[in-house]
Amino acid sequence: MAITGLYYTRQILEMTQQEIADKFGVTRQTVSTWEGGFRKIGKNKLSALSNMLNINEDLLNKVVDDVDKYHIIQSVLKIKKNEIQTKYGEKFMQLLEKQYQEG
Repeated sequence: MAITGLYYTRQILEMTQQEIADKFGVTRQTVSTWEGGFRKIGKNKLSALSNMLNINEDLLNKVVDDVDKYHIIQSVLKIKKNEIQTKYGEKFMQLLEKQYQEG
């Protein structure tokens, strides 16, 4: 099976196809065809997905290689970092980063 950027991103974020479908007013089967590379994501939905997932539009619609996967992981890490920072505050993030550096 070819792995598209949408599939890979969704897996990392632990989202279901149904969650993506519900957010964008399509069926789960439509998301499946996007992920399988059988159908390209339309321009409007692609732009919205890109914004929601913080992933480059080109990466979402193509079969990804290891370099692409690295870029997707970096984008997802930024999302997760922002979520943690919003939820727990800057001080908590500083403590986490310090602990990570001390290793």
